[in-house]
Amino acid sequence: MSTISGGVDSTIFSSIIATRTTNYLAVAGDTLVLADYVRTLPDEIQYMWGAKLSIPKVLFFCLRYYLLSALIAGSRFPDALRADITPEDCKRVMDRVDFSINALVAGSEAILYYRVYAFSGQRRRIMLYLVVQCTAILSAAFVLISLAIRTVKYTTYPEYDVGCVPVAGDVSRLGIAFSLLLANIVASMAFMVYIALRKHQQSGFSNGLLTLFYRDSVVYFLFMSLFAILNIVVCFRAPEHYSSIIVQPQAVLHAILSTHMLLHLREWGQRGAENTQDGVYRMGTLHHQHSLQLNEVPSRIHFATRDESAESTEAALWAKPAVTPL
Repeated sequence: MSTISGGVDSTIFSSIIATRTTNYLAVAGDTLVLADYVRTLPDEIQYMWGAKLSIPKVLFFCLRYYLLSALIAGSRFPDALRADITPEDCKRVMDRVDFSINALVAGSEAILYYRVYAFSGQRRRIMLYLVVQCTAILSAAFVLISLAIRTVKYTTYPEYDVGCVPVAGDVSRLGIAFSLLLANIVASMAFMVYIALRKHQQSGFSNGLLTLFYRDSVVYFLFMSLFAILNIVVCFRAPEHYSSIIVQPQAVLHAILSTHMLLHLREWGQRGAENTQDGVYRMGTLHHQHSLQLNEVPSRIHFATRDESAESTEAALWAKPAVTPL
């Protein structure tokens, strides 16, 4: 890699440094995808491959393997790093990258919304609310992102081997879009907590499913809120060359956390609930109970297995979810 001489214009220097940093973080995100795939493949085989076709299973495999295929196909590399690439080619390559990022975010949000809907008991009122929230917030965010992408222009500096360097664009629209995504995360998390507290007050339940939902939701909320806030700060306060520096890592982490939540739910449904010595419920086989006297929470998110006997368990009920009436 060529070094940058001291005589380079400060603006060009800043652009090159920002582009290199963005590329390094993108490579780090790709590495995280591969490492996570290798680590979770045994769980995927054990808990997902045997499940019957259902909405969660379709969402899981579409998101997981779209992410992996985009990495293998080289949606960002090596074209964007070629020293001889033209600004016009840069625009085409980076538009493809931006489309992949939007697709990852959309798939991840679909899992989040379905998870909230299922946890609510699959009530029609909740479904209508989530549809309105999704349509209003996410549609506005994606429109702003698309408009911002159209304004981005690229140049190249072949002598420094940095490939595509963004030199102009309306980053304020990106900042507003990330603000909307942050609002969506906060609203979804608040709604999830409200549902959990309401269920707890009504039935007094406390079991492994609640612990699992809270744990995964808190981890998701903390990481995604942090990245959204960082992106907002970068868009409004940092030089425009840095506007997309952590966009791709955020999308990658978003997809990974979303698929992990489904894996954890599938594991919980298959193993059921067992008490541990420290009083925390472990994931184990939970048999369907219509009474709440046993302090159990019927899970509305389920995968069906190929085992005929599993039809009597909670884990077998997600293949054909029933909608709870108003």
